[in-house]
Amino acid sequence: MIYDRLECARTYLGYSKNLDIALEWLLATDISVLEGRGEIAGEAVYYMAQRPGLHDPEQAQWEAHRNYIDIQIGFEEGEEMDWAPLAEISDLAPYDPQKDAQMAPYVPAGCRLPLSPGRFVILFPQDAHAPCLRIGEKETTRKLVIKVHV
Repeated sequence: MIYDRLECARTYLGYSKNLDIALEWLLATDISVLEGRGEIAGEAVYYMAQRPGLHDPEQAQWEAHRNYIDIQIGFEEGEEMDWAPLAEISDLAPYDPQKDAQMAPYVPAGCRLPLSPGRFVILFPQDAHAPCLRIGEKETTRKLVIKVHV
C-alpha cells in the first residue's frame, strides 16, 4: 500500500509499466472533470469516476483484488478507508474471478486512511481495504478509482 499526496505520485514511477501509464496519466489529466468510466490503456489501465454512498464500519466489508491494482483518489472530504495486509484478514470468501474480488466481513484491523482531496492510495494484491467509511454526516462522496492490471 502507498498513501501519499498527488504531487508526490511521480515518486512511484518504475514499479511496473501499467502503473507508470496510470501515474503519468494522472499527473497530466484534469481529473476533476471526469465522469463515468474511461479507458487510459484499454483494459490494462482504466478509470471509474464514482459517487459512492458512505457507510459506518458496521456495514463495511474487506475487499482485495488479484488482477488489478487500485489507485483511489478522493475529491471531497468525508471518506476514510481502512487498510490491512490481506494475510491478516480472516473469514475470506472464495475469490470471484469475474469481479476480481475477494471479500470478508469487516473486523477492525490495520489502519484508517482519510481519502481527502489531494491524497491518493495505491492498493496492491496483498492489500485488503474497506472503502467508503463515513466521516461525520455525509451520505455520499466523489472519488476516482484507477484500475491497473498487474
